[in-house]
Amino acid sequence: AIGKTLELAAIRKDGSEFPIDISLASVKIKGQWHGVGIVRDITERKQIEQDLHESEERIRTILDAVQTGIIIVDEQTHVIVEVNPAAAKMFGLPSEQIIGNTCNNFIYQAETDKCPITNLGQNVYNAERILLRADGAKLHILKTAIRVILSGKGCILECFVDISANKATEEALRQAKDAAESAAQTKAMFLANMSHEIRTPMNGVMGMNSLLLDTELTREQRQYAETVDKSAQSLLAVINDILDF
Repeated sequence: AIGKTLELAAIRKDGSEFPIDISLASVKIKGQWHGVGIVRDITERKQIEQDLHESEERIRTILDAVQTGIIIVDEQTHVIVEVNPAAAKMFGLPSEQIIGNTCNNFIYQAETDKCPITNLGQNVYNAERILLRADGAKLHILKTAIRVILSGKGCILECFVDISANKATEEALRQAKDAAESAAQTKAMFLANMSHEIRTPMNGVMGMNSLLLDTELTREQRQYAETVDKSAQSLLAVINDILDF
């Protein structure tokens, strides 16, 4: 083991264990070779390593559990270096076929050659984008991107959710709105035509009957003409009520 560093467990005087590393070397003293060991207490280092491992495990558990798609992208190359199961499911590929590709292979930017974070200097970026699945299907997603430092390296953390159902609902509502507006316009045109086609001859009948009443009539003829006038006015009132309704 000469020339190597070993990690071992040491025992204190009180019987408690603590981690050490020991570096072994050989030295020649007065013509004889001797082994030299340098012992260091690495309790603090091992605790930091344990804390870091636990932190990474917690992050991994969160990434695996959330239903939001998450990818981590190298800031300089735009290559995907990490992907969670939710994102892999949206892409329709296993994670090993996603890592190593550029993010633009899967998520369309508004301008494919300009990243809002690295090229346009934004700290946080929110936008609706299109995600291209492996089977060729397109998903509408709402994406949030933020610059982060991981292990001393600049990266972009991108989170996205599938809003395809929302977009489909919006489109259905838009079509229903357009249909309702078209129906309302058709109804308005129908009412305008009906108002003209019905009221115009009715007004003609009433006008001519009014002129008739101004002429010399027998008592019986005037009675008939007045009855026509009353009936015409009643019918016009009904027509108005129907068209208003």
